Parts: sequence; C-alpha cells; structure tokens
Amino acid sequence: MEQFIVSARKYRPQIFEDVVGQQAITNTLENAIKNNHLAQALLFTGPRGVGKTSCARILAKRINQEDQTIVLTYQDTGRGMNKEQLDKLYEPFFTTKRGFGNSGLGMHIVYNLVTQSLDGSIECVSEMDHGVQFKIRFNANNSE
Repeated sequence: MEQFIVSARKYRPQIFEDVVGQQAITNTLENAIKNNHLAQALLFTGPRGVGKTSCARILAKRINQEDQTIVLTYQDTGRGMNKEQLDKLYEPFFTTKRGFGNSGLGMHIVYNLVTQSLDGSIECVSEMDHGVQFKIRFNANNSE
C-alpha cells in the first residue's frame, strides 16, 4: 500500500484570509477579535473538510498573540480637572479633596500598578466642567 499525505493537513491555512469558502465565519471571528467581543467558548461544527480545525487554530493563535494590547477606557461627566491638577495627578498625596478624608494616594497607586505591574501606560484627558477620560493600555500577556 502506498503512503500518501493528506494535503489539507500539510497545507493548512495559517491566516483567516487563506481559509477557502468560510468568509462569513472568518469575517465574524476577525470582527470579534478586533472589537474584543469574544465569547467564553466557541463550537465549530460542520462536515469534514470545511475548515473547522483551521479556523480554531488560527483563532487561538490570534487571541494569544504577544502584541495584543488591551485598552481600558473610563470616562465621567464630573467637574473635571485643570492643567495644574492634571500635571500633579499621579503624585503621591495629591488630592483635590483635602480635608474630606482623602489621602491622595489613589491615582498614585493606579499609576504604579499600570506602569510597573502591567508594564503599561495611563493617559488622562480632562477639562473643567467636562469630566475626565482615562485610557489604560497594556499587553494582554502581562495581565496574568
């Protein structure tokens, strides 16, 4: 009996664009990754040879990429801060509520956790009477 190689296994697609005949599925998976709306579990079903295993492998590689960045955004509509307050925001013991029981360590701790523990960055944008917006960015693999 002759040995043969199943070409589907040897030449398995490595990226979603290379999967043949499954554009609706690959587009859905790409959009889910891009918008960070992945389910806790996915079930790939269908007859043999349609690309279930290929799609599952590509998906696993994509969501486990080392350069995948998580961006957390917080925004409120409070009083906001002026430039002088923004410049001191991450300093220890800085507070706009002195005398009301606040220690002024909250944002200093957040800054250290983000920049040191997660090796990430934090950005704050604010204007008086327009609230604040924080953007925290870090690598997904640093969050373990």
